[in-house]
Amino acid sequence: MTKKDLSGIKYYPLNFSQITIRMQLFFSRHKQVLQLPVTLIADHVFDFDILKKAVALEIERNDCMRMQFTKKKGKLVQYFLPEREMPDIKIYDFTGKTKEEQDAVILADARKMVRFTKNELYRIFFFKTYNGGSGIYINVTHMCMDATAVFLFYKDLLDIYFALVNGTELPKPPDKFEDCLPMEIKKLQDKEHQAKNREFFKQQYTKDGEPFYAAPFGMSLLNEQRRKKKNPNLRACRTMDIFHDKSKKIIYHEGPEFVSRVKEFCRRERIPEQALFQFAIRTYLSAMNEFNPDISVFIYVNMRFTLADKNSGGTRASCIPMRSIIPEDITVKEAMNNVLEEMFKVFRHCDYSLLDMSKLLGECYGTKLGTGYTSMMANYVPLEFTQPENGWKFEAKWEQIGWFPFPLYMLMIPSLRDNGMDFYYDYQVHRMDEAMIENMHKMILKIIDACIEDPDMTVGHLLHEVI
Repeated sequence: MTKKDLSGIKYYPLNFSQITIRMQLFFSRHKQVLQLPVTLIADHVFDFDILKKAVALEIERNDCMRMQFTKKKGKLVQYFLPEREMPDIKIYDFTGKTKEEQDAVILADARKMVRFTKNELYRIFFFKTYNGGSGIYINVTHMCMDATAVFLFYKDLLDIYFALVNGTELPKPPDKFEDCLPMEIKKLQDKEHQAKNREFFKQQYTKDGEPFYAAPFGMSLLNEQRRKKKNPNLRACRTMDIFHDKSKKIIYHEGPEFVSRVKEFCRRERIPEQALFQFAIRTYLSAMNEFNPDISVFIYVNMRFTLADKNSGGTRASCIPMRSIIPEDITVKEAMNNVLEEMFKVFRHCDYSLLDMSKLLGECYGTKLGTGYTSMMANYVPLEFTQPENGWKFEAKWEQIGWFPFPLYMLMIPSLRDNGMDFYYDYQVHRMDEAMIENMHKMILKIIDACIEDPDMTVGHLLHEVI
């Protein structure tokens, strides 16, 4: 079917996640911030001809790989093609070259715009690695895949590939993103539901007074703006700067023993791992900002509530601020439960627009778009990956784009390599440097270790004596 022959095609408005993702363009000159470049590397060499057949089947099975975007009456809408031509897949051979040469080719594509409004949803290439393995690379617009969808793409692609190699039955196909869209759009357009969201966040950000801006780099920016505005009590901060959005990514790997300790502790204390990580991050921010107890962090919410949601592609990630006020005289265990309670509250209202949130805060405290109380994003993705039984080993890497509209984005995701965990820090070089990130990572690990060792200590003892 060509673009001109679209009879019978149904058009859909953008869902909540897509609207939120597009908002990043308000704060960056670089449209690359809307894409996800991800590499999957194997310690064996793929049969690239069979792998191309697997990609063709994946395009047939996974409808988010057949999405298109166009404008209707001035608004961006989406639709799904019943079939889509196989993309041109290049094959690179880095045999005899260096890792740096291999990384340079990948980085060059990661920084190249994916033009989703020009019918380019993704670019894919295969390669032989410099050290005898092979890899698959996809650079996909965030408008059709979130982190979970990329993971599902790779998982299904590998299952198809090994089924073709072994001559076995193909796995069950993913559910359709298109089937899930109507309910998501209906909820987004439900005025009563959105009014409840607004009332919730109004209460969250007014019942305890004005929030406080706590940055991962400390008080420097807030103090600078306090001096400029001649207001020593200023609590909000302007953090969006489209001219200083250059970023750098640093990855720290923690082994399976770290993950085992975290899982065992969370089972024992009956809290989800995300509550431990979020408590560690907000404790770090408190320590870096004169021990202020009032901390707000953008958290990502994976809005996949049904089984069909969880088994389909598409993008459903929500970015929403979570405010927690933790006094120093309660125990770490109590504090983590407080954080968990706030998380659950936010999850129930996660489909509230950041633009509406900015307007709401403006009504309450006179802040403007780009000014607020939240300094960083934190995303924990608890995906599980089972290595194939044929002895292959895989590892994944979220590649560096080079620009990001917020001072810091922190991604915590299980490592395919050894069942450990990878910590990604994508930071604006205008605000932070590698030494700051290294110190932040060490402090967060120290906080996690201290919580595991003694969850009955007070938050004050943790802040002033331990870290």
